[in-house]
Amino acid sequence: MVFAIEQGYGDIKGKAVADLGCGCGMLTIATHEAGASYNIGFDVDADALRVCKENLREHDVTADLIQTDIRCLLLSLSSSNNTNDNDNNNNTTTPSQPSQQPQQQPNPGNA
Repeated sequence: MVFAIEQGYGDIKGKAVADLGCGCGMLTIATHEAGASYNIGFDVDADALRVCKENLREHDVTADLIQTDIRCLLLSLSSSNNTNDNDNNNNTTTPSQPSQQPQQQPNPGNA
């Protein structure tokens, strides 16, 4: 998949890559090997991030890892963008909020 993205679109080499739901880090490792200039992984599961950190270390890959529910970040970005857009455009609508907003978890540290 990473090879196809790089070969077909040139969207990895020299680019910053975010792995949303990075799990054990295999895509992060693959994007590093494909030439990404910066890697960051997000996952809600602390155990998955511990495994990811070990896998990154084993493959000599540097990446920032953040423990969070990505929906919190997306809602925050969406709200921020809508606030800015509303200053210039009265037709912008705010996306609906989930019924329960997950809490952000502390960062387990960088790899």
